[in-house]
Amino acid sequence: MRCQRGATDPAFNASEQSVIIRPMSATPWKARVSVVAALLACAIGCGGEDPPPVGPFGSVVGGPCSAPAHCAERCLTSGSFPGGTCTVSCDYDEECPAGTWCIDTEGGVCLLACVVPGDCRVGYSCSNENRRGVSGDAFVCIQ
Repeated sequence: MRCQRGATDPAFNASEQSVIIRPMSATPWKARVSVVAALLACAIGCGGEDPPPVGPFGSVVGGPCSAPAHCAERCLTSGSFPGGTCTVSCDYDEECPAGTWCIDTEGGVCLLACVVPGDCRVGYSCSNENRRGVSGDAFVCIQ
């Protein structure tokens, strides 16, 4: 669209240039598709973080499991571990991830450290258990 001041306009000056006004065109469909695809990829890829490796849902220590494939190393399903628990084998605390203790059960396993029962998953309690590799006990999540 071209807007010009006409010769009948008292402010008309022939030396003035005309002003071109272009209507805003619709966004091309490829650009729209690209934006939608980027937002969808972010929603899928950025939608949530993986649970921490150690904790009530951890795949290394503390998370529920029914088979070793659910965990980084081991899945304990004996009576002391309702709903199963992911763990790693150990002989000393230094072999366990932060926030866990090496406990003298099941041949030596890392279990979640706790202070109160609320630190543990449902069905578990915060119990004082024998540590492996050193003397003394530690509070861990176990039934």
